[in-house]
Amino acid sequence: MATNTISSAASTIAPTFTAGGLASGLDTNSIVDGLISAMSAPLTQNSNKQAAFTVQLSSLADLSSKLNAVQTAADAMSTGATVVNPSTSYSDYNVTTQSGSYTGSYSVKVSSQATQAKWISDTSAGFPAVNSQVKAGTLHLTSGGTTTDVTINQGDTLQDVVANINNTSGSPVTAAIINNGTSNFITFTAKNTGFRVGQTPDDALTITEDSTGPDGQAIGAQVSTAATNANFTIDNIAFQSSTNAVQNAIPGATINITGANNVNESVTLATSSSATAAKIQSFLDSLNTVSGVLKTALAPSQGSDVSSSINSSSVLNLQLKLQQIITDPVNPSGTIQSLGDIGISMAQDGTLSLDQTKLASALATNPDGVNSLFSATNGVVSKVDDLVTAETAPIVGDLSTQTNTINDQITELKQEASDFQAHLAQVKTRLQGQFAAMELIVSKLKNAGNFLTAEFAQMTATNGSSSSSSGSSSSSGG
Repeated sequence: MATNTISSAASTIAPTFTAGGLASGLDTNSIVDGLISAMSAPLTQNSNKQAAFTVQLSSLADLSSKLNAVQTAADAMSTGATVVNPSTSYSDYNVTTQSGSYTGSYSVKVSSQATQAKWISDTSAGFPAVNSQVKAGTLHLTSGGTTTDVTINQGDTLQDVVANINNTSGSPVTAAIINNGTSNFITFTAKNTGFRVGQTPDDALTITEDSTGPDGQAIGAQVSTAATNANFTIDNIAFQSSTNAVQNAIPGATINITGANNVNESVTLATSSSATAAKIQSFLDSLNTVSGVLKTALAPSQGSDVSSSINSSSVLNLQLKLQQIITDPVNPSGTIQSLGDIGISMAQDGTLSLDQTKLASALATNPDGVNSLFSATNGVVSKVDDLVTAETAPIVGDLSTQTNTINDQITELKQEASDFQAHLAQVKTRLQGQFAAMELIVSKLKNAGNFLTAEFAQMTATNGSSSSSSGSSSSSGG
């Protein structure tokens, strides 16, 4: 990364080609480049700092991601850690449970399913075509006591009306066009099943129409199929539901009704030790991953760049808080007080493990106590949520604050590098100007020297010629 930054700096300050040293014989371009290269050392240091900060940012992002994974694993036990499964499958429904559901056996019989209300336009007077004009006005769609109005504009066709219904926010129905071979009709299907318990089926859906336009045909909506509620019994106690997904009629369980054969079937919910162990182990695995990251930050490998490491005091603080979550008691007065009581232990290097035999024993004797460790107000889930929020919350979280500070430092370093590159460009321009001036002086001196040499040579030649002429004259006179 440092090499790239310096190369960028050099290219930024490189001038248009100049031929230096023509007069002096010195390679002035190489001299200038060498001087600039020597002065560029701070850019290398700047680039190295940016590289170290970038590694820190990556490490902080990785740690934040792994802490969020811990929170996700913990939140899966927010209602309890125990996994309660139904004992078998059933003809008229299936049963799903959430963590912390109650165990027990129940007799369940379904006599009817919840169904959707359906309406249709006037069956005695269908529309000839899908582009037939509908009489302008307003459709009033009422479901569960709430009315949604759909405007029919003058000139709207059957297709337009269907599109407007389906595109209207809050519309309680889905509309479509059907054709019986000769005529077209609009069907209206309620989006929700059933109706409010204690009300009549009309509560599910009512459609009225105010027609004000002079042209076209009115819709004349009428009931096609009345809505029904799901009716079932649990241990001979009657229940009614507007939906087929019945929640918490059996505490912590959802009965998903799929049929109505009016047959009693036994539902047994039992704690699954293996499934509970798997859920807890997933939580421990996420904690062990974070622990590994923290150990590496505190004891980097030999030869690694320490300046790229996360702040050690923050790492130690986070490590301590995680250990406290694992070791501190949740129920000081209960028979199951801490995670150690359900088989969770910490090795000397901080790695967490689960004794499944000890967990199975705790589930057999006190499943509510196991759940409470995680779901209590001061339980493990609450503590993990508080810790992860304190570390990763935008702006105010400790890791977020460090990230923002490092980003600010990188911004400052980039500005410093840019300013220094501009300074080097100015220095290079000045040096090139100075060397160019020197070359001009050298060139002038050379020219002067050459002139003087030529003059001297001419004078010498002239003097020599004069001397020769004088000698010849003397010889002739004698």
